[in-house]
Amino acid sequence: MSHPISAVAVSIAAMLDASVPSDRCAERSVDRARVAVGDSVSEIPVWWNRDLLAEITSPDDCVSAWSTWRPRAAAGSSPYTVSMTLPNGTRFECRTVEEWHTARREGGYAHSTLDMSMESHFIERALAFGAIPCLDPAQRSGFDPARWHEQARHLIALDDACAGGVRLARRSAAGDDHGAVKAGAAADAARGVASPAPGNAEAASWSIEPAKVSFEDAAAGAWARVLARGDYDGDGWEDLVVSAGGFSKEGSLRNYRSELHTCRASGRVIDTTVRLLDGMPSRADLARHRLALESSFGLPEDSPIGLTGFMKSGDRTLAISASLVVSDGFVTGTYRSEGGSGPIPLEGTLGPGGALTLAEFALGDQPNARFTLSWRRAGSAIAIEGLWRESSEGNRVTMTGALSPLGAQPAGPQSTEPHPNGPHPSGSLPSGPHPSGSHPSGSHPNGSHPK
Repeated sequence: MSHPISAVAVSIAAMLDASVPSDRCAERSVDRARVAVGDSVSEIPVWWNRDLLAEITSPDDCVSAWSTWRPRAAAGSSPYTVSMTLPNGTRFECRTVEEWHTARREGGYAHSTLDMSMESHFIERALAFGAIPCLDPAQRSGFDPARWHEQARHLIALDDACAGGVRLARRSAAGDDHGAVKAGAAADAARGVASPAPGNAEAASWSIEPAKVSFEDAAAGAWARVLARGDYDGDGWEDLVVSAGGFSKEGSLRNYRSELHTCRASGRVIDTTVRLLDGMPSRADLARHRLALESSFGLPEDSPIGLTGFMKSGDRTLAISASLVVSDGFVTGTYRSEGGSGPIPLEGTLGPGGALTLAEFALGDQPNARFTLSWRRAGSAIAIEGLWRESSEGNRVTMTGALSPLGAQPAGPQSTEPHPNGPHPSGSLPSGPHPSGSHPSGSHPNGSHPK
């Protein structure tokens, strides 16, 4: 699936260099200027946001920064602590990322609204310090500066309501749970016709910079900030390490997330956060992780996997079917639902612990819904279950299928690593920050921890 490096790589370099003061550009501008055009062997150097992460001058600095970096409200001000409430009710004043991470690992949470806000700095630094040492130079990139204004929007985890609430308005008008509205919207997209925005759609504004994108309307806002770029998972493609979040203008609702995104041959921006490892993984941990991804956790590769099952939507149960192809831990395919046209394109990734996330592209290249699934296999059979979500909605999904005999492996998934969003097989907690990023204390409206 590889393709030659093109002038896109050079353009990306120019875009990034233009966004950073010249005294911080020298090291990588020299390297990026040497990125070859055409079929020449070349690399895209690792980049990180030196304006934001001034304490990191080389990846080696991340190890020491994990235990020494202190958050400050402003340059020159005294460092502050974040009070984390532990399950036994005691509070622990966290001064460093390491102390905060330890408290989180033991089930601690930020209780007050102020601590939730201050905790966001630890969430962001934990992501950067843990991910940057894992980055290698990429061999290719699907992120195109000529398309960045479009691609950057896909880093924000909102569906097509960002475009004016089209989906929700059409669903309401049609009185449909899943199929007909999706069919109509997909047909519009195929014809190149923009779906009309509802009359009561709120005005929305976007701000797009080389390393940051934000969205805001009358009720809420969201943002995503690129902390670093490089090949995280060893597939040769450039990945974006992203700190993201959202807020409500009605109350104190806040959420903060740690994310990973890539853009491969399809040109679609794909959320690959389930590939993030927790904490400060060693190179050996990273090598095992990459090997598991490359082998697709033992699933047969490059041959269609047919699945059939059901989606529970409100009071209705809809029949669905899917055809998926796995390669290097990435998943492409299509699915159909009862009452809707199709097939609807899907693209996503496998992750440790039986994780499978798929973005739905019913409206062109804009991801409009997401499957968050888990899979298990026994011999030649595979079972998949989880949720299909559009904004805050969630429909339960179950599917089963048969695997190619050529791919027969022992019952799996084949991984000894903890799933970033789930329990460790041994019952112990993960050793790092929650890659999905949103700790309960970071999103509870009134600042109290949900019971």
